[in-house]
Amino acid sequence: MKTTFCRVTTSDKLWLDGLLFEPEKKSKKVVLHVHGMAGNFYENHFLDAMAEAYTRAGYALLTGNNRGHDFVSDFKVKAPMERFLRVGEANERFEECVLDIDAWIQLLKKKGYNQMILQGHSLGSAKVAYYCSKKPNPMIKGIVLASPPDMLGLVRVEKEKQNFERDDAQARELVSQGKGKTFLTSLIWGCFIKSAESYLDQFGENSKSDVFPILRNGAFKELESIPSPIYAFYGGKDDSNIFSPKKDLEVLAKHFTSKKSRTAVIGTASHVYFNHEKQVAKEITDWLKTL
Repeated sequence: MKTTFCRVTTSDKLWLDGLLFEPEKKSKKVVLHVHGMAGNFYENHFLDAMAEAYTRAGYALLTGNNRGHDFVSDFKVKAPMERFLRVGEANERFEECVLDIDAWIQLLKKKGYNQMILQGHSLGSAKVAYYCSKKPNPMIKGIVLASPPDMLGLVRVEKEKQNFERDDAQARELVSQGKGKTFLTSLIWGCFIKSAESYLDQFGENSKSDVFPILRNGAFKELESIPSPIYAFYGGKDDSNIFSPKKDLEVLAKHFTSKKSRTAVIGTASHVYFNHEKQVAKEITDWLKTL
């Protein structure tokens, strides 16, 4: 397996970093991994298992940062003078994921890859589905949705209702005062920082991140627009589902268009598949062989 550090520039001039794992034998097939909320291209241990399994199966794996990496991040801007833009999970706008994913796809095209699998973990799943609905591409042969979240639903479930009402009201008030970049006083789900602007962008009623509206049984227009086969799964003890891993997958599967699509519940795995990393990699690899 050959490993190469990669760097790309988005169309709005942000630098993004990543790693490309390639099989020993030259291949045209690649999996592009999009990390989740406040994640990054290297921290999840399941990526180690995926790099090994995918390259053995003849697929390269590119895992790259997007502008939502880590809680707050300063991005170097490609410009004549040294300049940085502060983004990260706390400040990102969901729809800008299209710029990030597109930059990585363009790099892969330049490297000669023409059979691509887009794989997203957690919020990255919503980004992948949203991207495919906005920029359909015949080179995208499949989609992997690892723990796909109903972002609006997860802040509106009964146990989060009071927190949502508090945070939504504060975000609206701050934005109305022209203080949209101010952080909310409470953490989302007890761990995530959010500016008022970013909170409304990601969790507001008309958010573009409303890709998997499981709780409210909304329109799954992004999923229904994707012709490629989809493999969607949760860990058995995942905390990113609304009802249960099994029930949420049943809801999602109704909106898949390809007969080669599959769903799975992975044992007793958590949201990051702790101690189930090799099993997850094998399950995905077995599905890839059916395409």
